Amino acid sequence: MKKKEEKEVQKYTLKNGEARYRYRYKYHDVNGKEAERALLQAKVDVANGNLKKVQYSQITVGQWLDIWYEMYSDSWAISTCVVRKQTIKKHMKPLLGRFKLEELDRSTYIRFRLTKL
Repeated sequence: MKKKEEKEVQKYTLKNGEARYRYRYKYHDVNGKEAERALLQAKVDVANGNLKKVQYSQITVGQWLDIWYEMYSDSWAISTCVVRKQTIKKHMKPLLGRFKLEELDRSTYIRFRLTKL
């Protein structure tokens, strides 16, 4: 019997044709009221463009870049690893590495990027 795909799990395809899945977190409480409020707040946040909820919001961009590199570098060619490592070390970390992920937004990036030019 084929299991029905949950609404919270969605399939998407990368440019290279590889399939990936993403999920939405379900929150349950005893009487459902708190979960309904949380859902309503999430909808309000999305409608207002407040999409900056980050799981590890207290880590810096530099720490996140290290985590990202370690997670994906095994699937890259050696030359790609070298180029990305150098780009992170010489450009990205000096520019944005000290910011907390929670603090970083487009205007902050543009402001600091333009001051470097």
